[in-house]
Amino acid sequence: MTSADGSTVISYLRMTVCAGTWAGAADEELLEGFAAHREEAAFAALVRRHGPLVWGVCRRLLVHPQDAEDAFQATFLVLARKAAAIGRHKPLANWLFGVARRAALNMRALRARRARHEQSRGELPDVHATVDCPWDDGQAVLDEELARMPAKYRLPILLCGLEGMTHAEAGKHLGWPTGTVAGRLSRGRDLLRNRLVRRGVTAPAAALAAVLAPDAASAAVPPQLLAASVRSAGLVTAGQSVAAVASPSVAMLMRGVLRTMFLSKLLSTSAVLAGLALMAATAGTFGQLTPREEAPLAAPAGLPRKALAPPAAPPSPWPVPGQTLVAATPGKPVIRLPDSANTAVVKMVRCLEAGGGPRMVLTIYADGRVAAEVPEGLLTLGAEELTRHAKARAAIAAPVGDAGRPKANLIHGRLSARELGDVLRFVLHDQEFFDFDPAAVKTAIRDTYQSDGNVSDSTDATTTGYLIQTADKNHEVRWSRLTRAAWDFPNVERLLQLHAVDQRLAQVFYVLLAGGPERVEAAVAKTNALLESFYRRCPDVPPLTAADLFLVTPAPDGSHMEFVFSHNKEKQVRNPQLEASILVPQDGEPTLGYVMPPGPRIRGVPLEGVPSISK
Repeated sequence: MTSADGSTVISYLRMTVCAGTWAGAADEELLEGFAAHREEAAFAALVRRHGPLVWGVCRRLLVHPQDAEDAFQATFLVLARKAAAIGRHKPLANWLFGVARRAALNMRALRARRARHEQSRGELPDVHATVDCPWDDGQAVLDEELARMPAKYRLPILLCGLEGMTHAEAGKHLGWPTGTVAGRLSRGRDLLRNRLVRRGVTAPAAALAAVLAPDAASAAVPPQLLAASVRSAGLVTAGQSVAAVASPSVAMLMRGVLRTMFLSKLLSTSAVLAGLALMAATAGTFGQLTPREEAPLAAPAGLPRKALAPPAAPPSPWPVPGQTLVAATPGKPVIRLPDSANTAVVKMVRCLEAGGGPRMVLTIYADGRVAAEVPEGLLTLGAEELTRHAKARAAIAAPVGDAGRPKANLIHGRLSARELGDVLRFVLHDQEFFDFDPAAVKTAIRDTYQSDGNVSDSTDATTTGYLIQTADKNHEVRWSRLTRAAWDFPNVERLLQLHAVDQRLAQVFYVLLAGGPERVEAAVAKTNALLESFYRRCPDVPPLTAADLFLVTPAPDGSHMEFVFSHNKEKQVRNPQLEASILVPQDGEPTLGYVMPPGPRIRGVPLEGVPSISK
């Protein structure tokens, strides 16, 4: 035994003794003890209690023991990060099962990519990465079907079958009678057995006996792994970085799981907001979701009841293919949508000038659906961010075996008929997109600036294409390094109009990313409240509005979201009249990031001597 191993075993023994004082505490008490008081012994009790469950998931999905250990550590690091946010009424075993499964599947995907890379380079791949074992596939199917089961059947299996609890202990954790636990456990095993048969597992009884038998939880987690997981969680909670206390694989797995959790929460929030908007429109007003009670209609005396016409159905808030969008403001032109729901009314594609590689795509369809595609690891439509991402990807020499375009994140949403009409009127009429002639704009640049219009910018190597299509007309424009061109040629009005189109379409994406217009309204209201003293000193600067949204950036670990609002006077690109960022955490009060009053010439970077405001 090396000294390192001896130290780990001693740490494990100390952890076992300390965790014993918390052995009888409920999961909620242990989470509170760790989150509120940094009680490492409380976290150790959680790891000892739920470790067999997490270890079983990781070992069933991963052939390589080291991979399983990495996924195990990543799962409990995610628990340490999220301990304060887990609801008191959310069963922890169920939550950990989902996190462990996500971490193990991410590890499998990483191992497969490594194997393809090694094969493409002619190297001998790791046998653990390529072995095809039917029993391992059967175990993966088992966990997949467990994840699909209703929670009332899955929870008894997790607690009794995978954690080794008695029916009485599981009932105490779940708040169920012992008989209910026993009945649902039996029903859950039967349900799982039938699902395994449908999935082609030839020996479902053997699979269940091997994994879900009462003594299945006796497969002990290695003591060194338990101790390392508790120690890493304590150090991360104390402020150390994950990279400093865990291996690169563990850190990458943890970040991947946190990013997935954040996106899932974001998309579910968007769905709830869309549902609320639909309910509001159905009720007749956005602010009144519950209609007032009214007396039911009765047929007049002597009039047959069937003569009463049923009440008209409320209009749908969503656009309909072929619909004519009429502006709420008199005098605004009408726009007719294409007849097919799958026709792209608006499409913006930003990619590298050389072609290939990562790209960003925003598509708005005739029925209001919005689909945004951004490279994996990015959540922005910014040209500079895409350029940096492509350079970083090229620097690490992306594997030859990864043929085709890099992986992308897909984000979906929907615009109401009013919102889609506002976007199209801004692009087509306010900015006169259908009349944009690239050759005429190049001529205007040449006449005004004696330049061919080509600009150089080491931070932006992108070309952006814009396609707008209605039932009557369509037009497509492509331009390279648009932001830099608008900065360099600010007196060319048509170029500034194209830049305004770019910003307005990007804003659609950022509102979607933020979780809906209500989240943006709340963020700008809080920003203006924090800027109250600035507005008193600068009365000529108007308060920011939701229309000034410039950028939304979620933190990689999902801990907060940054909103940037920028107000440009008379289409100024280089010098915004006011720009401010606000950091909105998942828990806690928002704070100002930076404020750019009039004067600075570089967006988002406070210059020396420029006054700024902080909370």
